[in-house]
Amino acid sequence: MEKVKVISAAEAAALVKDNDTITTSGFVASALAEELTGALEERFLQTGTPKNLTLIYAGSQGNRDGRGGDRFAHEGFLKRAIIGHWNTAAALVKMAVDNKIEAYNIPQGTLLHLFRAIAGHKAGVITNVGLETFVDPRNSGGRLNARTAAFVSVRDRSCFKIFPYVCGTLNTSLLYNHNKIIIPDI
Repeated sequence: MEKVKVISAAEAAALVKDNDTITTSGFVASALAEELTGALEERFLQTGTPKNLTLIYAGSQGNRDGRGGDRFAHEGFLKRAIIGHWNTAAALVKMAVDNKIEAYNIPQGTLLHLFRAIAGHKAGVITNVGLETFVDPRNSGGRLNARTAAFVSVRDRSCFKIFPYVCGTLNTSLLYNHNKIIIPDI
């Protein structure tokens, strides 16, 4: 049997540092690692850290009830959100509309290709998806407010450069023993 290290959601949340980029999984209210995102939110509310995070996810997360993406809707907690579907995270939407965070709405499939590029150590994703829409870099480039910088464009395509992320939450079916996550000892 493989050796594993078991840590609690609070211990996992303690590993996230200021300015980290994190990604979460799930869709609407399904398959979210609520214990982990809840522990991260609780840590921020109690200590003011981690701050200035970048949050990225492809599918809408939450139920318009304070869970999912809304757990990150506290001033100072997020610097940037790169999201494929914002509908179920009303508090996060408000932060974007109020210009409190950098906010991007990027097509879900493009974000999934970007995750794949990151995993494959590629330079990024060049795509024609979203051209002649608000995602087109010649229009708003997926920017949702004035605070948000433009992505780079290459000719008549969008180019999304990769970025390192240090934390990814996992589907709750991978959680072990209610609120603990298994990390292989590598």
